[in-house]
Formats: sequence, C-alpha cells, structure tokens
Amino acid sequence: MECFIRSCEQFEDYPSNLVRPETLSRNLKAYSKRLISEKHLLFCDQQLYAARPSDRQSAVDFIDIDGQSDPHSERVTDLVSLKQLLRSALRPGISDPLCRFIFIHARHSRAPLSIAHDMLKFVFTYHQIPPSFLDFIFPFGNQINARDSYFSGLRDESRIDAASHDLEIPQLLRTGEELRLCYNLRSVEPSWSDPELPWSIRQCAIYHSFDHQTGKSLWVTIKGNELIKKRIEEEETLPSLSQAKSRSENYGSTLDVHLILCDWSGENWRLYINDLEDKVRKLAPGAIAIPVEKPRTPPSPPKNALRSPTQRMDSFPSTVQSPISPRSRSGTFSSFFPSRSTTIMADSKSILPISEGDRYDKSEPTTTDKNAIQKSLAALSKIMNNTCIGSGKAYKDSRTSQPLSSSNEKSSSSPVDKSTPFVDRPTPPERPPNWVQSDSDKPHESFNIEDLQHAEYLEEKLHDASMHLKLNDSVLEELRSFYRSAAAHADFPSDIKIECAVRQANFDRCVHGVIKDMRMLQSRIETLLQLLVNRKHLLNCILQHQSTKANESFAKKAHDSARFMEAMTVEMHSIAKKTERETVSMRAITSVTLFFLPATFLASFMSTDILDFKDGKQDLQMAGLKIYLAIALPATFFTFVAWYYISWAAKKTSEPIADSAEGEQRWLHAV
Repeated sequence: MECFIRSCEQFEDYPSNLVRPETLSRNLKAYSKRLISEKHLLFCDQQLYAARPSDRQSAVDFIDIDGQSDPHSERVTDLVSLKQLLRSALRPGISDPLCRFIFIHARHSRAPLSIAHDMLKFVFTYHQIPPSFLDFIFPFGNQINARDSYFSGLRDESRIDAASHDLEIPQLLRTGEELRLCYNLRSVEPSWSDPELPWSIRQCAIYHSFDHQTGKSLWVTIKGNELIKKRIEEEETLPSLSQAKSRSENYGSTLDVHLILCDWSGENWRLYINDLEDKVRKLAPGAIAIPVEKPRTPPSPPKNALRSPTQRMDSFPSTVQSPISPRSRSGTFSSFFPSRSTTIMADSKSILPISEGDRYDKSEPTTTDKNAIQKSLAALSKIMNNTCIGSGKAYKDSRTSQPLSSSNEKSSSSPVDKSTPFVDRPTPPERPPNWVQSDSDKPHESFNIEDLQHAEYLEEKLHDASMHLKLNDSVLEELRSFYRSAAAHADFPSDIKIECAVRQANFDRCVHGVIKDMRMLQSRIETLLQLLVNRKHLLNCILQHQSTKANESFAKKAHDSARFMEAMTVEMHSIAKKTERETVSMRAITSVTLFFLPATFLASFMSTDILDFKDGKQDLQMAGLKIYLAIALPATFFTFVAWYYISWAAKKTSEPIADSAEGEQRWLHAV
C-alpha cells in the first residue's frame, strides 16, 4: 500500500513511478521522454493557440458501477476534481467500483485529446496502467494527415499466477491477479471531410483489466468521438453489470463489451468498399468499349483527275455513290462504280467513243480501236507530265486565282465538245498541301491524366482499407487466442471456466464471424485492386497511344510545312534571279539615259526659237524663255507631286499583303 501511495504522489514521473513495472528501465525512460516531447500534440492543455477556449478544456467521462445501485456517471474537467474522485476510494469502507469505464474523447478524430497532460499521468498511475498502452495513444492528437496509422496490435500484460500477490492492495480490493491487455481497432464512419468519399477510417484504443479473484474490471477507451460510450450505454451491458452477483457474471459482461468493440470494428466496411467499387466501375467506363482509333477514311479523290478543276463535273458521266458494296451479288462491278479503265475511256469520248453495248464486248479490238487507244494513252501521258506537281514547281497563292464566272459555269456544265482536242484542255493549277486532321488523329476528350490521378486515389484508398482490415483481423485473432489461453490457464478460477463456458464459446464464435467477414472483404478488395490495376494500365496505354498519334499528326504537319517552305524557297530563288537580271538591265538603261540626258536637253533647248543663231549673231528671245519656264517648272512640280502620291498609295496597298504574309510565316513556324 505504501508503494502505491508513493507512486501516486510521484504521478508526474509516469511511467517510471509504477509499482513493479515489467518493462525495462531504458524503455520506461524512452516512454517518458516521448510523452513529454509529444504532449503539445496529444493533450488539450498544451494547445496555447487554439481557436476556441473550449478546445483547451479537459472533459474525461467516468462511469462507475458498484453492483448495488445504478451506474454513476461523472465528467471531470481538472486535476483537482480527478484526485477527489479517485482518492475517495481510499477512505475506510470504500474501495474501487466493481466496474469502471473511463472515456477519453477529442473534438474530432485529428484533434488533441480532451485531457490534460497531468490528468492522464495521474489516472494511469492510480490504476497502474502499463506503459505499453502509450503506444496506442501516440497515433492520436493534433494532426493534419494521419500519422502512425498502420500501427496496431494487442499487448498482453496479464498477471494470473499466484506470484502476483505482492501487488495486492487490500483497501482497494485489488489482488494483483489480473487479466490485462491493451489493443486498438479501426473502423469506417461517415464523414464529410472528403467530398469525394463520405467515409473516414477512425481508430479506437482500449485498455482492459479484470481481477479474476474479485471480479473487478477497468476499461479505458480513447476515441475521437463518443460513439463507443453511446454504444455501451445503449446496450444492456451496464444493467447486467449492475445486477451481477458473481465474478462469473462480471467476466461474461466483459466479453460482451469486447463484442461491442469487435462489432464496431467490422461495421460499415462493406458500405465503404461498395462506394469504392462504384467509383472503380465508373472510372472511364468507355475505355473498354469505345474504339480509341477510328478507321482512317482518306479524302475521296476527284471523280476525274484529268479534268481541270475550273470545269464543272457535269460533263462527266454521272455516278451516284451507293452504300452497297462496289461488287454486285453477281460478282461483276456495279455500274455505279466504274473501273479506272472505263473512267479513262469515258473521259476521252472525243478520241474513243464507246457505246454502252460495246463496253462489255469481249471481242478482239480492231486496228482502228488500237490506234485510238494508243492516241488516248499518249494524250494521257502528256497531260500527266503537264499536271505533275514537282518539288520545283512554284506555289500559286489561292488569292490570286480568279473565281469562276457564271458564264464559265454554264459553259462547263454543258457537254464537252467532242471536236475539241483532249490535249488543249486547261492545266489544273497547283494547290497548297492539304492539312486536314482526321478524326483518328484528334485526341479523345474522354480520357485524360485526371482519370489516372483518380485511379491512383482509388488504389490508395483500397490499399489503405485492405491494410486496416488485415490489422483488425490480426488483433481479433489475438483477442480470441488471449481468452482461450486465459481460460486454459491452470490458475484461472474453475468456476469462471465452467459457468462462462457457453458465453466464452459464443464470444469466440462471434469474433470468428467478424474475422470471416473481414477476410471476405479483403478478397473483394484484392479483386478490385486487380481490376483497378488493369484499368490503369489500359488508360495509360490509351493516353500513350493518343500522345503517339498527336506526335504523328504534328510530324505530318511539320513535313507538309517543310515541303511548302521548300516550294516557296524555290519560287523566291527564281524571283530573285529574275530580279537580279532585271536590275542589271535597269542599270544599263539608267546609265545610258544619264549619259545622253544633258546633251538631249541642250539639243532640245537650242533647237527652239528661244535661242537662235543666224549669220553669226545670237538672238535670245526673253519673252519665249519666260513662257517656257512658266510652263515647264509647274509641270515638273506637279509631276513630282503625282509621283509621290502614287508611291504613297502603292505603299499603303501593299501593307495588308505584307502583314498577311508575315502572319502566314509565323503560323508556319508555329506548326
């Protein structure tokens, strides 16, 4: 008793002040050091910068059951009240209650615990709680992201044998022979902190001791809300403890409390996984069904490549496109899809007219027909040579081409005059490269990098759920083994073994049922993970394919741009050569003009009657000179003014063309 009182007086040194701790002194110092270093995260009295004063207030709930009256509940908010409550058991005739529940809460799951640092040390010292329970408390406290979230387990600190009698405190009816264990469990609870997934994984740490000689029990529950407290109050556990007449009934009631905690650890996981499964199913559902690349449909060639585009297509034999296969059911070509040879022959009616009856005539061609065919092929070869667009051909800007007049349209719509030689038809103009992007080259709007990010988010949630289920599975399996081994211990009371055999079997069966449900959910998660991995791989392949197609499209555009620039360079080179030759000619003409200009002016001036030489006499007509200057000077002035105006107007007209050419140049560089 004296050791216990001395330990309570030194409660600030917890856990080093415990009576006969079973932990090494080095580990006790490590626990004490860590408890001090993390007190600003764990306890509410250390939150100096809390947004509300209530966040710094303690609120620890006690429910005491003495077996003679109704349960007594009390909330303690400071150390003084706590000492008065606990030390009352040291008075004569008073001992510890038959069962005591201590609930330590928090404002939310990631807020500091609503207990002061010194209050927790005094409570743990008074009940001689082993320091191993601190391992399950450290994951709590003030935090943004969950820390130490995968720490789990069950610690057995039992003292069942008779060697524990030296820890007996008779005044408190503590024999020292106790079943002591601490563990933690996790479950899923509704939460709106994440709008994407309205669930949150919450933890609960439990310490329990049961004196199998007196039937007294202690429960310390640490959780972010009061859910476990409400569950215990709502169940029939408290009334059954109040009405218990023997230690066997008290032992059976402790098993019921464990079942409440086990049931909490297994609930809502199915709903949580159902929501994850729905999101996995909805993740890019068209990735499997929607074709990523549509079949290429090249632009249809003109119906007659040998005719100039300035002429109407009405002069050709009319063909109607049909959705039916080009080959008819009889195996011959449909009349709507003439072959290349028949098209050429139809285009050259002036050379080789073919009647409808002769088209399928398989007889041997005559000499006249052979000559006509040779002439047609020669004309075709000449036309192909004239219309070939080589790399050295200059690009003709579409702005310079004149629109077709209505008269031309009318004339072209009429049948071609068969008397007109085929070779005299106009040559089609050269055209710029066509940069039409097909639908297969365009990226699919349904798949993007956000789909992969969402898949990664779901995979993380599934792995997290699988890990917590495995941890719960392990803890519950250890809990079953703990009570099996306790019931099989030689020093365990035989009356409890016999009277609680049915409740022990029921406890074992219920815990095993929760474990089976968790393992089934783990199998579902593994299946979803495999499905999600396959879906991520498919999305990744689709995105890579789209990137490849986009690169191919850009490369095609760059290639066409290079060809276009090459054609423009050739044309500019040709223009530069012509300009050079014209410049040389202009220099020669200018030099000759300047050489003869003074003499021409003097000859013209002296040939007038203004200056006359007769018989060796010089006659200067001043009146004529004045008239000449009066007319010549203004005319010269107006000539220069007209020249300046024409030059200014020409410059203004050329500016839009230059701006347009500069824009085209920038666009080509961008492509």
